[in-house]
Amino acid sequence: MPCPDQMSLLKLKLARDETVLDYSYLKYTCGKTIGGGDLRSLIVGKSARAILKLSPNDAIHRLGIESDEDKFLLAVEHEAVTAALGFLFGVETSVTPRYSINRIAEEVDYTEIDIDAAPLPTAPKIPLPCSSFPESPTPNIPEHS
Repeated sequence: MPCPDQMSLLKLKLARDETVLDYSYLKYTCGKTIGGGDLRSLIVGKSARAILKLSPNDAIHRLGIESDEDKFLLAVEHEAVTAALGFLFGVETSVTPRYSINRIAEEVDYTEIDIDAAPLPTAPKIPLPCSSFPESPTPNIPEHS
């Protein structure tokens, strides 16, 4: 299901006691935006260290997700959260190295981390919407002499 045009951005805000205060996740893929859905209910208000212990399968089960597409999307979102918390705490995680830190801001009452992800390097080739149109003939442009 990965697409070659995918990119994701995660913002996570933690209180001094490591409780998640706020969370947003946007994934731009295949020309549409995904994210900020069900996983939010398992993250906001919870301990960041407890979230690191939450597996994608546990999250899928707790949220009652059934479709394969929704399971995949939740697993990708979970991976981004795990990457952000791993960066923040210096904890080694099993996520791919495609994540990078955009910003870590230490404020008086909270810490905020922003990360993004590069497209999967093994994404299958998917035709762009414009490639579904028939090819136009190449115009006959005279050469300059």
